[in-house]
Amino acid sequence: MAWRVGACEELRSVRELNEAEWEASLGAHGFYASLPWLRVAEETADMPPFYLRSTISGGTRFATLPCYPMAAESPFPFCRVEFLATRFIESCASGEGARVAASLMPALFLGGRNPAHTRVGAAALERGAAGEREAAHDLLGGAEEAARDRALRSVGMLYVDEDDAPLRQALAERGYVSFPHHGAAVLDVPDEGFDAYVRGSGRHPLTTNMRNNVRREMKRLAAAGVRYESRELDPAAREEADRLEARLNRKYKTFDDRAVRRLREAVARQAGDHAGLEFARLEGHAVGSLLYFRRREELYVRTAGFDYEATEGLPVYFGLLFYHLIERARALGVRVIHYSVGTEEAKRRRGCRLVRQYAYVKGLAPGLHDAFAHHVAAG
Repeated sequence: MAWRVGACEELRSVRELNEAEWEASLGAHGFYASLPWLRVAEETADMPPFYLRSTISGGTRFATLPCYPMAAESPFPFCRVEFLATRFIESCASGEGARVAASLMPALFLGGRNPAHTRVGAAALERGAAGEREAAHDLLGGAEEAARDRALRSVGMLYVDEDDAPLRQALAERGYVSFPHHGAAVLDVPDEGFDAYVRGSGRHPLTTNMRNNVRREMKRLAAAGVRYESRELDPAAREEADRLEARLNRKYKTFDDRAVRRLREAVARQAGDHAGLEFARLEGHAVGSLLYFRRREELYVRTAGFDYEATEGLPVYFGLLFYHLIERARALGVRVIHYSVGTEEAKRRRGCRLVRQYAYVKGLAPGLHDAFAHHVAAG
C-alpha cells in the first residue's frame, strides 16, 4: 500500500516496490539502493525504513529514495548524524556543540544505508541535471514531511559525492547545512589485471616507490605462505568471518559484534547471489576475511576482519583487499572497486581516487537548525 507524502508515494516494505522500475532508477554506485541490499537493510533495521517514489514526466519516469529512521542508539554509527558531527566539526566535539549534535537525534538518514555515495535514484530520467534536481526536490520534500510525521528531529543525506551537482544544488536550495568529511575510495581495475596495476597502468597509476613497495610486500606474503580462497556465504565461511571481524571490532570499538553477525546472516538469506567472501590463509588457518558485493561491473568492499597476532608484521590487509582482490575482480569481470571511507591516504597511495563526501543536514525541531548551522559555521 502506498501513502502520499508531499509530491511522492511512500511505500513501507521492499515487497511493495516494483523491482524493474526501481532498479532502472539506479545508476553507478547504486548497489546500496538496489533491492538485494534494501532487503538486507530492512531485515536488520532497528526502526522501520520506508521508500519514496517520485513520478516525473507525466508518469513515464520515476525517481527513488530509500529512507532510514535512526535512533540515538541505532547500531549503524556511520549513518547517524551526531556521530559524524562530533568527529568532523570541532565545535561539536564537546560542550554545547556536542549537546546540539546529540539533539539532532532521532534522525532520518536518506539514501542507501551505507557510508558512501548517498544519492537519489534518477538514472531513468531524460532531462539530465535539470530533471535530477527536480526529482531531488520532490524526494527531499517528501522525506522532510515523512520525518515530521514520525517526530524525527532532523533529516540528512550524509554521504553526498562532491561532484553530484544536481543533488547538492537541490539540498542547498532547501536550506540544508553542509560539512565535508571522509573521502570515498574508488579503484579503477586495469583491463590487464594485477600485472598492469603493478606496472603503473590505469587512471591513477602507482608511483615508482609504491610499485616497488607492492612487489616487496607480495614477496613477503608469498614467502610467509599466505594463500587466498574465495567462498560463498555458507555457514562455515560465515563463522570464520565472524571470528575475524570480532577481533577488528574489539580493536577499533566501532561496530557491535552481534549487529555485524545479524547483518551477515541477512546477507546470506537476502543477497547471497550478489555477495562473496574472500579469505587470506596462513598455515591453513583463516587470518583475514573480506565480505564484498557485486552489481554489474562494480564490486563493493563491505567488511573485513583480521587475526592481528597471527599476521603481525605481514601486510595481509593490503594483500587481501588490494592485490588478491584486484585479480578476483578481473576474474569476475569487474571494472571498479568501491572501498568506501577510512584509511584514505593508504588507499590513495595504492591507486584509488578519492571522492570527497559531504553531509547535508536540516534540523526540524524549533531552533535546532539555526543552532546546528552556527556550530558548522564555527568549524
